[in-house]
Amino acid sequence: MVIPAHSFNLKSYLVPKSYPDSAFPNKQRMDVTKAPEYASFNKLQQYSARIASQLLLLATSFGYIDPNKIQAVCDFGAGGGGPTFALKQFLNLQPGRIQALEQSLEVAQEIIQHSVLPESDVKIGDGLAYLRSGQQKYNLITAFMLGPDISGHLISNFIAAARHSLNPDGKLLVCSEIGTMNVVKQVCQQQDLHFDWIEGVSADPPIPSTAIISFNQSGEQDQQVFSPFDKIQKEILPFTGDFKKPKIDPELYRKLFATKYLP
Repeated sequence: MVIPAHSFNLKSYLVPKSYPDSAFPNKQRMDVTKAPEYASFNKLQQYSARIASQLLLLATSFGYIDPNKIQAVCDFGAGGGGPTFALKQFLNLQPGRIQALEQSLEVAQEIIQHSVLPESDVKIGDGLAYLRSGQQKYNLITAFMLGPDISGHLISNFIAAARHSLNPDGKLLVCSEIGTMNVVKQVCQQQDLHFDWIEGVSADPPIPSTAIISFNQSGEQDQQVFSPFDKIQKEILPFTGDFKKPKIDPELYRKLFATKYLP
């Protein structure tokens, strides 16, 4: 028998005791769908904002990223600004503390027109060149839905460029489809980089596989792997005696990771 969705506390589950309320001064910001600007976004912007919001919640809740240490963020390949908006809302960043890098002028205009960021914080052109210049130092550089890149050329160049713009304790957050993420994993292993891993999940919206890469730790240290599927299977659902074939209610699974259910 499956636990009904209303019988457990999603807030206490997703935001563990290691992060007190002070770490998230405004929990309402976690649900991007409740922000007034969200309604004006097109479907792609809304979809990407929800995905980014879920990934940020998972990455911070389980200690891969400390929100208290994030003072400056750069969103590489920002597209129409959905993930950039999620970053701004989730981390409560003020103007000047978050920049968006987008190669296409037409696409970048959407970020400005929807008031995601002021024009001064949107860098249009070669994002890799901007990161290599080290004009500003960041605690976090993100690349939501990077690629696709099967050769590893883009990923290697992105990691190399990001080094110049990250603080010593800064991190990269990269997510994409599984083919590209397998290449991310290979590049990190080849360069002896430490990375934590969030397994991809088919949810609504889906949670793509994600790597959080650190430069101040050796890749020889054990990587932390978090699977939302495993957390549900082992901690929320009752023990069935066979974890290889767990009995999971698809509706409960969907509700757990649907953005509207975030605290």
